[in-house]
Amino acid sequence: MPDNPSGMATVQQPNPKTPPILTPGDLTPAILRKWHEACRVYAMHRELDADKQVSRVAWGMQDDRMADWYRSDQERIDKLSLSAYIDEMKTLYLRHDWEEDLRDEILNSTQGDGLFWDWVNRVQSMNALLKGTVSHFTDVTLRFHFEAHIHPDTKRYCRKETKNLKALDFKSWINAVRLLDEERVHDKKKQTDAINDALRRQGQRPRAQVQSSTTTASVPPRSNTNAANNTRLPALTEAERALLMKYSGCFGCRKFGVNHRHANCSERPDPTGYKTLSEADVPPHLKAPGSMAATSHAPRPVAAVNTATVEEVVEDDAPPRPVAVVMPSCILGDGSDSEPELLDNGAHMLLLSPTCVPIFFSVDLSSHIIILFSITRTAPV
Repeated sequence: MPDNPSGMATVQQPNPKTPPILTPGDLTPAILRKWHEACRVYAMHRELDADKQVSRVAWGMQDDRMADWYRSDQERIDKLSLSAYIDEMKTLYLRHDWEEDLRDEILNSTQGDGLFWDWVNRVQSMNALLKGTVSHFTDVTLRFHFEAHIHPDTKRYCRKETKNLKALDFKSWINAVRLLDEERVHDKKKQTDAINDALRRQGQRPRAQVQSSTTTASVPPRSNTNAANNTRLPALTEAERALLMKYSGCFGCRKFGVNHRHANCSERPDPTGYKTLSEADVPPHLKAPGSMAATSHAPRPVAAVNTATVEEVVEDDAPPRPVAVVMPSCILGDGSDSEPELLDNGAHMLLLSPTCVPIFFSVDLSSHIIILFSITRTAPV
């Protein structure tokens, strides 16, 4: 029975002058190579003649299958050279397709994210196991494979040194590419450290506080009993929405008198210490009689249609809420009759008489865009 859970044999040799031991278990090309090397080291230190080497090491095979094979044909096996003895073990105890498996493993190997040096050494070790077979790779073939499968960044470094690298032999080429690959890793680490340092500095920078008035006579501040644990920005109230729409505000940054809308706004108020918006928060210049915000809803002596306002009201935390839409009849002017109600299913907007309004419906704010428009009823001059 194998001595380890993997079911594979192991090679044990306390010191070079001690006969090696091959524990019970299956063999692989790498294990058999270790067994061969251990036998050679022992024979060299004991200065054994070639015809006595196999007889002195074969008794170290502890696997019952191998021991039975040796004892049943000991006289013939003892006369074999050490290399011929190992070749017979390859034929008897390795998978018949081991050579193809090893060759495919080499051809499929790439450097990946590891070091070039580690990858090259691993591939060369596997190729050494193929020595003496038709699948063994020459230095030229290995070099072509390495050049094609090195890390893309290392390849770019090599392109800058193409002329110098082409003049090098295989071993010198490996050492030169090793240095370029280590330079690539060093540069990548410096870049990553710089990015992480910048991110840390950015995270330590205090966030901008929203400037708001402490006077909240019209609407009291929103209470939040979980302020210590909840840093989410409160959803806008209906009063806040109306205030922002009245003074050309943005539902995203919640600022008044801006020329953008929620859809193209990336700024958000700091939820820490946020207070409900009120009239007191509106800048004085927006309340002035001549300002666009103050005069946008004044009566006109002729029929007027307010510019349709398209406002995306999607909020991360806002639940669906009812929205009232009022659509009065169209008034052409002083002394004019009202046009009859119009219901055109093919039009992009509907005009309904006052008898049909107000109409209430629910809109899922997480997946809709609300288009607000109105036709202003004019007053006589």
